[in-house]
Amino acid sequence: TLPRYQTVLCLTEHPLTTNTPISTKSYIIRMNREENLCWFHGKISRERAEEILRQEGGDGVFMVRESASSEGDFVLSVLFQDEMVHYQIRRHGDDAFFSIDDHTPIHGLESLIEHYRESPNGLVTKLQAICRGKPPPHDVRSHGTENLLHRATQANNFPIVSELLKCGYRNIDSKNGDGKTAVHLACLHAEAKILDALIERGCSINNR
Repeated sequence: TLPRYQTVLCLTEHPLTTNTPISTKSYIIRMNREENLCWFHGKISRERAEEILRQEGGDGVFMVRESASSEGDFVLSVLFQDEMVHYQIRRHGDDAFFSIDDHTPIHGLESLIEHYRESPNGLVTKLQAICRGKPPPHDVRSHGTENLLHRATQANNFPIVSELLKCGYRNIDSKNGDGKTAVHLACLHAEAKILDALIERGCSINNR
């Protein structure tokens, strides 16, 4: 029997050798991921956003743009019943957590938007149609941003990893710019005790 850390390495490096079924829906979402993210319009004015949305037309058509009044924040602009509604998207800290109003922060701007595409959750309507722009920057996504847990794990720094996990560090399964989670990095660079700590904290060994 392989030691646990070697078993995890096999699972993460060769996920298709496992018996875990691959969800067709998840596969389709991955294939169309960038296409589904093309709602970002960068630094445009409120007036320009309204002009573009009116040209698109239809209830629930939306875009996300940079906030002109609060650096680092964003604005969700939505057309509903021929009225324009703008929601401030607040950024919390430096680790890509966002919220609208006083709702619970969500990790990743794309995850926040997906949350409101599934249900209105307090908005005037659920987000129904993308006003086509471009994907958001990588540093605001739940995947693709290197965080402190990634760096501490790759540096084989057990004390910092341990403290982060004790403090309830939330984005334990997020991926860095190379698409690797802390578990992947622990398998490749760290001592077994770091991997053990990550698994005991609940980190997934099935992320691909």
